[in-house]
Amino acid sequence: MAWPKKLPALSAVLLMLVVVTIGQSAELTSYQGRIFDDSGKPIEGPVTLTISLYDDSLAGNIVWTDQYPAVPINDGLFCVNLSFDGQAVEFNRIANLFMGLSIDGSEELTPRTRIIATPLSLRTATIEGATGGEILGDVAITDGLTVGPNHTNTGKHSFVAGSDNYATFDYATVSGGKGNSAIEYMAVVGGGYGNTANAPYATVGGGENNVAGGVYATVPGGILNYASGEYSIAMGNRAKALHDGSVIIVANFCPL
Repeated sequence: MAWPKKLPALSAVLLMLVVVTIGQSAELTSYQGRIFDDSGKPIEGPVTLTISLYDDSLAGNIVWTDQYPAVPINDGLFCVNLSFDGQAVEFNRIANLFMGLSIDGSEELTPRTRIIATPLSLRTATIEGATGGEILGDVAITDGLTVGPNHTNTGKHSFVAGSDNYATFDYATVSGGKGNSAIEYMAVVGGGYGNTANAPYATVGGGENNVAGGVYATVPGGILNYASGEYSIAMGNRAKALHDGSVIIVANFCPL
């Protein structure tokens, strides 16, 4: 039968936080427990549960609260899914976090239950689906990293940022911009638009539609420059460094 509104003292409550899943639209925690009356008998439901989180075991501030009507209770056992969607609860920044429970509008049960991490929740295996946040401190990433939309990043230990960029060889880097390609071993494009480094150790610093196509060739920037000789450098506007070790600078709009 349903638990009456006027509750006798409740002598024991066993509470467990068992599952946490974080998605793009909701954050849910499965909350299970068992409640007994002061004679040691498990209570029966349904009941309305009011659950609150505090930053202190006795007083403190309410960090979060919600109400759950018509919760089934069988042999004292209950389970509800706590939703934190739209309510920022910075669990990792609150040194002490305690949960309070009230049944059918009665006084909150005491003592509050301290929230602690389960072994598997101390370190997450993936952050897929996270909607954002702030990282304080160093971050170590031991393989490739992709930042931004519509990239192709298939090299080992390669890095891509910006939008619509390509890093398709080991240790290649595109650190920003759009439509850039680093498609050889250790090739680098710093940014800009439509630039390509397609030889080992070739580098394009930025600019637009530049190509570093020789081994160790460099285009610092500019537009429509092409460095195809080994160790060559082309910069400015439509400069072409076609021979090994050549340095071509074009500072006007007249193509070579």
